[in-house]
Amino acid sequence: MEELKKRYKLKKHNKKLVGSITIFCSLCLSSFILLILGLGRLCIRNAERLRIDALSDSCLNSVLGEYCVLLNREYDLWYIDASYLQNNPSISLVESHFRDYFDRNCDAVFSSSNAPWGRIALDEFQILDFQTATAGFGNSMKEQATYYVRNENGLEALKTEVEDALNAGTMDSYDDDPFSLWDGIMETLSGMELPKVEDPETGLERIIELSNPADGVYGLRGSDVLYLAEVPLNEVTANGINVNNLCSKTNIHNSSTMANRSDGNQKEFLTYLIDKMGCFSNRRDSHTLDCELEYILEGSDSDYTNLRQTVERIFNQRAADNLNLALGDGELRGEAAAVAEELEVCTYAPEFVEPVTVSIICAAAYLETISDISLIMNGGRVPFRKSSHNMSIDSVILGQRYKKDVGGGQNYRQYLIAMLSTMAEETQYLRTMDVMELEVRRLTNNQNFSMDWCIERIKALIHARGSLIEKELDRTYGYF
Repeated sequence: MEELKKRYKLKKHNKKLVGSITIFCSLCLSSFILLILGLGRLCIRNAERLRIDALSDSCLNSVLGEYCVLLNREYDLWYIDASYLQNNPSISLVESHFRDYFDRNCDAVFSSSNAPWGRIALDEFQILDFQTATAGFGNSMKEQATYYVRNENGLEALKTEVEDALNAGTMDSYDDDPFSLWDGIMETLSGMELPKVEDPETGLERIIELSNPADGVYGLRGSDVLYLAEVPLNEVTANGINVNNLCSKTNIHNSSTMANRSDGNQKEFLTYLIDKMGCFSNRRDSHTLDCELEYILEGSDSDYTNLRQTVERIFNQRAADNLNLALGDGELRGEAAAVAEELEVCTYAPEFVEPVTVSIICAAAYLETISDISLIMNGGRVPFRKSSHNMSIDSVILGQRYKKDVGGGQNYRQYLIAMLSTMAEETQYLRTMDVMELEVRRLTNNQNFSMDWCIERIKALIHARGSLIEKELDRTYGYF
């Protein structure tokens, strides 16, 4: 009996023990399952957060990957064309491209057989701010251009050419015509009363004519400088272009700057211009304009007009230098005075000697200036500031135009560099972008292309959600 009681108690005790172990194991397993589920949920949340970050960055990079290929190929600039070469440009087009990339990435990833847990969707994408090529009225374009010059190999010769031009001295006094001095003297001479003498043979009074040797050369003043200097104009057309819808002629809407960079300098930008832009002495095949650097200088609507205005500037600069040389040359003045004194009119009216002398000197300087222009425009070199000259009174008397090399100096493109260096920077940058617009429009037949809508940098708000989280991102992305 006792034995049976002991067995009963032991059996009951074993049941309680088994029940306790079962309960303990159930509690442990439940806790472990809850822990696994919690960790799994946390992993999914973190994975969704990371996937939203990665997907947003990837889609922004994809948007930047749709840069304007023509701008990059022709001018080594990196911009998104907000017209996408066919539409009216707008920031909404760029936003729609981002959304399309986001949706396609989601569809491709989450429709696969090995898709991750949780699904990501884009709730909102908005570009809050953006910087275009016209930021700072062209400063963005200028910074990219100078970055290219600093990092591109093979530009050493152009850099040297620019440096030599900038170190050769300034080119001032080319907006006004220095020969207005000559005009004034000739007007004074025409207003002076000519002396009268009695003819001993007839006894009649006659007026002594002035017979100024400078009159023949002065008659050239009304002629086209391009013609006088024998500039070869075979391929320069007067065909006009429409400049009214170009960057420098329209109101710039997108000029705000998101990132201030001031690494580039003027020397680097001028190097970029002569590397990428054509001019009369170095034309680019099949470009809309042959004289692109001249357009940047003058901004007129044809190659011929821009070239003529540019040559007139060079002519005025050379005239100022030659006049200074001529008027300061005592020997030349002596020769001119000797010729003037031999004139019959000066024998009877000595007051004519000085103005006639100066007019002859001006005529010699005019012929020298025509010779300089002819040399420069036919591939020769003339210094910005001469130390010697080829002027002679005989050339004035004979009315001969000539072309004599003075040796050394600057070529035509270096004259352009010197003039470009004195331009207002804003005008220079905007007209440079005019040339770029002309080329891209010609190559694509897309008249909506505008540097005002070429985007370098964007600041965007991205709001996305997954199965377990929502996340808002503020991203600033750009090429530089």
